[in-house]
Amino acid sequence: MKEKLRNHHVLVRGKHFLSCWRSLAKGAVFSGLEVDVLSVVCDKVRAVDDEILRLETALRGLRLQRRQSRRGLAAMLIRFASGVRADPRYGEDCSFYRALGFVPISENRSGRPQKPR
Repeated sequence: MKEKLRNHHVLVRGKHFLSCWRSLAKGAVFSGLEVDVLSVVCDKVRAVDDEILRLETALRGLRLQRRQSRRGLAAMLIRFASGVRADPRYGEDCSFYRALGFVPISENRSGRPQKPR
């Protein structure tokens, strides 16, 4: 019984208790609680759940927007770096190109060295 009264099951159980109370024990008071009090509490729980769902949906939308923005920025950075490489004043072998995080042609190594056999 305890397991069913935890977390997401509790709202289902609350609505079930309300339904039973309204149909089988009209007007009865249990432990000082009236049916209207239980109904208000169930409605508050549902409202909080609905708000959480709304915010999670908005968060998913914001994450999608962030992902699209980052892709756009990445494409712009690639375009920018290509522009630096293509510019005759700078090119692929300048300090500016290196400062951007790329390896200039003069510092490029030819691959993994082979050990003598």
